[in-house]
Amino acid sequence: MSVSRWARPRWSMPMWRPKTRSIPWPARSRSQSAAVEANGGFMHIATKMKTRTMHGITEVLVLVNHPMDTGLVRSKVTHKIIPAHFIKTLTVAVNHKPAVITDMSIAISKDPLIAVKLTHAKKGDLVTVDWIDNEGMTGHAQTHVS
Repeated sequence: MSVSRWARPRWSMPMWRPKTRSIPWPARSRSQSAAVEANGGFMHIATKMKTRTMHGITEVLVLVNHPMDTGLVRSKVTHKIIPAHFIKTLTVAVNHKPAVITDMSIAISKDPLIAVKLTHAKKGDLVTVDWIDNEGMTGHAQTHVS
């Protein structure tokens, strides 16, 4: 006689586990840091962007994969202060003309999602996003308005 799924003890049921990244951002290896340095500070997977247009207004959504460390927190392992590492400037350009320039600080959350609404972007226009952080790393993404 088999025991039904609901009659099993709670500890034998499969447990949900959150998805984690294999290598968290602050703990980059030397080879990853060297790859970023060799590429002029650009990070290929760091910035994602998409656009959507409704009623003549184009919304640009930018997801930046960045740790955004404040410089005010201690490491749980070493008990030393984690140095500040945050995005300083983010620029959104339409057809190579700056449309939005933002100055950011440590108050922005980790992996920020930034939404910008543009009234002058038309279908087919090139939208680019560039950012630079306080350590000199940069990121870039571009797409056409759909």
